[in-house]
Parts: sequence; C-alpha cells; structure tokens
Amino acid sequence: MGVVAWRSLPLGWVGSLGGLVLNLGGAGLGQLLWSVLKDYQKTRILMFLDPDKNPLGAGYHLIQSRITIGASGLWGRSIFQGTQTQLGFIPKQHTDFIFSVIAEETGFVGSLVLLCFFWLSRSICHDPVSSNGEYL
Repeated sequence: MGVVAWRSLPLGWVGSLGGLVLNLGGAGLGQLLWSVLKDYQKTRILMFLDPDKNPLGAGYHLIQSRITIGASGLWGRSIFQGTQTQLGFIPKQHTDFIFSVIAEETGFVGSLVLLCFFWLSRSICHDPVSSNGEYL
C-alpha cells in the first residue's frame, strides 16, 4: 500500500533522493561529532544509554539511582530516612542525583509534585503577558 502511494506521487524519486541525502548527511554529521568528543564524554553517553554494560564501573551510579527511585514506593521513606542515600550508595546527592534523593524520600507522589513545580515554573517563565516570570 505504501509503495502504491509512493508511486502515485508526482516526482516521488525527488523525495526519495532528498530523504537519502538527508539520512547520509545526518550519519556523516553524527560520526563527525562523535569523533570530536573526548573518551570520558563518549563513556558517559554510552553508560546513559545502557548502564548495564558495566554495572560495577561507569554504570554503577546510574543503576543505584534507578534502584533508589524504584524502591521509594508511593509515599517514600520519609525525609532523611532513605536507605540508599543515607548509606552512601548515591554519590553527589546534592548535585548530580538530587532527583533520586527526593524520589526516595518523598516517593512517587513527591516526585510528581516536583515535576509539576518544574512544569509550572517553566510555563510562568515563558508567559510573555504575565510579569510573574520576573520573580523566578
């Protein structure tokens, strides 16, 4: 069916050629940008995409963060009572993994409230009519 629709379009070969050029250009640009990155940047990207490749090395912190968020439950473990955060399984709690800490201590409900606050602050800041964004 898709082939019939493609064949019935006027100048369908031009669209096909354009799509091929865009795909090849995007692949070439991706390879160029990948070669510019340093090794530690490449490792961080690969570990973000699949932290289970190296669970005891570079992927350890991402896996622990995922465990922390998953174990928090609906209401969380209470403020300063999170097992993963208090026992030091989550490094850099105040900067890199702040969402994991909040999610463990306040649970799904607290995480949802935090994301709603982020969305609300974004919508207030991007509202050109209101002057409320000046205060954020």
